[in-house]
Amino acid sequence: MHFIELRNRVLAGLSKALVLFIALAPAFAKADRPNILWMAAGTQASNIAISPDGQTFATSGMFEFSVRIWRVSDGAYIRTIPASYSTIWSIAYSPDGQYIVIGREGVAGDDRATVEIWRVSDGTFVRGLNPGTDDNFTNAWTVAVSPDGKYVGVAFTHYNGIRIYNFNGGLVRTLPSGGYAVAFSPDGKMAAGTINGATRLWQVSNGAVLQTLGQAGTHYAFSPDSTRLAVASESFELPLKIFRTADGVLERSFGGPGDGNVQYKRGIQYSPDGTKLIVGGTHDAAVPLQGNVSDEAIDMWSVSLGTRIWSYRYEYGTSFGIGFTKDGRHVISAGGKSTPLFFDPHGYDNLQKFRAMDGFEELGWAMGRGIMGGLAFSPDSSLVVATGTPNWVQMWNSSTGQTNR
Repeated sequence: MHFIELRNRVLAGLSKALVLFIALAPAFAKADRPNILWMAAGTQASNIAISPDGQTFATSGMFEFSVRIWRVSDGAYIRTIPASYSTIWSIAYSPDGQYIVIGREGVAGDDRATVEIWRVSDGTFVRGLNPGTDDNFTNAWTVAVSPDGKYVGVAFTHYNGIRIYNFNGGLVRTLPSGGYAVAFSPDGKMAAGTINGATRLWQVSNGAVLQTLGQAGTHYAFSPDSTRLAVASESFELPLKIFRTADGVLERSFGGPGDGNVQYKRGIQYSPDGTKLIVGGTHDAAVPLQGNVSDEAIDMWSVSLGTRIWSYRYEYGTSFGIGFTKDGRHVISAGGKSTPLFFDPHGYDNLQKFRAMDGFEELGWAMGRGIMGGLAFSPDSSLVVATGTPNWVQMWNSSTGQTNR
């Protein structure tokens, strides 16, 4: 069973509670507890997206099948978008911040769209992108909007594969076979997804296949200049690979099983200058939440040399999400330390901040409340927002550890 599906099955059974915004102590002392700045009634949060202008952010609630819009500056609740009547798998803002794209679970006998666009300012439904009974029983796992705002990429399960839609409505093209992820390049010219067991790059404007790469992926990371694509899989048998987008040549392969590298990969990202690649997950084949003990693993790699710069390991844990700050000086990981239990309600919800140059852990604090569901940075990386279950959202300043109010 794919991890996303497993995770959301666990989340779906949890009840609603509180939305919390906190500020961590400025000194990042590991024993310091944060101060609760405000709390309000809310839903459990499993997906998160921050608007491109950094003014608002959206969270999706598994239990209530809705999307809530919040103001970044003071955490004020703005509105609820009653976007769905089934599980929401993915949400994404349009580049201008005016719209939210929502991907949901298909429901038997329901011919309404599983990919919807809603206006943020007033919560008005704009359009469905994939109407028709052919999408029943089909989950829209991942939605992504191209940098120019013209297209929406959707990774479906089952027979509907990967589809590209015009943002204003209308199917542009369908690529056969199912996949769990789709990603646009920073320059907006290419898209990546897994088709028939291999990653393909295609040109967004005309759908032409540019490259077929010899590895399937569940996570993708384009280099900042769009000249490289890193492909990672949650399968512990497959290594992390970097391909040139111009000709599909494999440049780097970062190890395989049994050599101490991150095996069960859940997050990858290039540094802002494109010289380093961070990968997080576990360093063995154990799958968290499936009764196995897993060890958290984070590796920092040199892209040019193909050598590991530093590694972080912690027994009993995992990294569910990982990313660089905008200045490239720090890495923040969501997930972290836990205990060797099938399901520990007080584990898998750590936040950790590492120095990018040497992997020194500057912040490591256990929330003690549940499972991490997502991690997102504001456009300038000055703010970090994390979500999880049961029922919490937290925001802090990535540089000082204080809430930016």
